[in-house]
Amino acid sequence: MDCRSTCLAKPADTSRFPPISDHPPGVSFFAKNCEFEIMCANRAFLERLGFHDESEIVGKTDFELFPRQLAENFRRDDIAVMESGEPRLHIVELFFNQQGIPDWYITNKLPIFDRAKQISGVMGTVQSYERRHQVLQPYLQIDRAVQYIRENFREQISISELAAMVKLSTRQLNRRFQDTFRVSPQAF
Repeated sequence: MDCRSTCLAKPADTSRFPPISDHPPGVSFFAKNCEFEIMCANRAFLERLGFHDESEIVGKTDFELFPRQLAENFRRDDIAVMESGEPRLHIVELFFNQQGIPDWYITNKLPIFDRAKQISGVMGTVQSYERRHQVLQPYLQIDRAVQYIRENFREQISISELAAMVKLSTRQLNRRFQDTFRVSPQAF
């Protein structure tokens, strides 16, 4: 299926991508039409590329924004998503950060469907692998404690034993629960 044959010649309706796309910290969002032109991007995507206003990149392709080898990889993924209609999730790829230093990123790409249920483009998110790991770290650290509580909620659970299980002090465990769930381990 060649999505470009169904792509509309008129500008894309970017109102389908509300300002919520600017809110997840450290997550870059973009949307492209069937001609692989950027239709919209969030603030994080713009800043990652050194732009200040969305109008600076709307209508540009990856070949105008990235080194050729990267653009070819991005295009290959975009084509796969648009031809199959299936998302490509958790693509781990090397990319340059804002300082021009190679870093690992996680990209998710999903097809965009028009009202007639025809593929009209691709949208995606890009997040630094390291940043994602840093964001998840507090949750990962108490994950074992949460699992233990879920499996043993009918029993008396000692907070000091729970803290030792996850190699934290009782104060650290309490702080992590407050930060994550807005309640103490006892209340949880």
